[in-house]
Amino acid sequence: MFASDVTERRALGSALIDAIANEQRRIGQELHDGLGQELTGLALSARALATRAERERQPIADGLVQLAALAVSCIQAARRIAQGVSPLSDADGSLQDALESLAARSSFGNTVVRFRARLESSITLDLEARNHLYRIAQEAVQNALKHAGSRVIEIDLWVRAHGLILTINDDGVGLPKAGSLIAGLGMRTMHFRASSIGGRLAITGRRGGGVSIACEVAQPQAEAATA
Repeated sequence: MFASDVTERRALGSALIDAIANEQRRIGQELHDGLGQELTGLALSARALATRAERERQPIADGLVQLAALAVSCIQAARRIAQGVSPLSDADGSLQDALESLAARSSFGNTVVRFRARLESSITLDLEARNHLYRIAQEAVQNALKHAGSRVIEIDLWVRAHGLILTINDDGVGLPKAGSLIAGLGMRTMHFRASSIGGRLAITGRRGGGVSIACEVAQPQAEAATA
């Protein structure tokens, strides 16, 4: 009975994560393709009106220039929100681009986050699996930044024809104590995400300090992925 309860809780947790991911993708897509495009149209129209007003020396020209600049600022804000909600939408579904952007955004102060990709094959995983892998990396990076005092964080993506390995290494204080909030929530979420896409997650302490998180997922064959 106990084993059955554990299995049921895991299934419910995995289903909940999938439902949240689907809703995040929907919202992110609407922000990116809906609101983003409308704001782009507004910016172009305002810029065209400003150009005409400047040519005709109309007093409203300066106001229209400011309106165009405000619209551009709103576009950038919408893109940042969309990237936070559904990063792969902003990266056109590219896991590599999304991870590279994560590394760039996460590097600040004395902390350096590096991304390296070893692509021996194309990525044939579906969008849902790629999204889960990104979220695993995001969770690992945030934990290393907020709780581990890391100065160097490395995100490695190794893609082969039969499988993909995502590794996040940091040089922080090491694994959190068993039963802590970080260990209970962050690690459990990463395990749920990995299991929901048929992957294996390993979280280990590194010699000399720090944590290594590795997720390995089998790649569907190209023929099956496009079928």
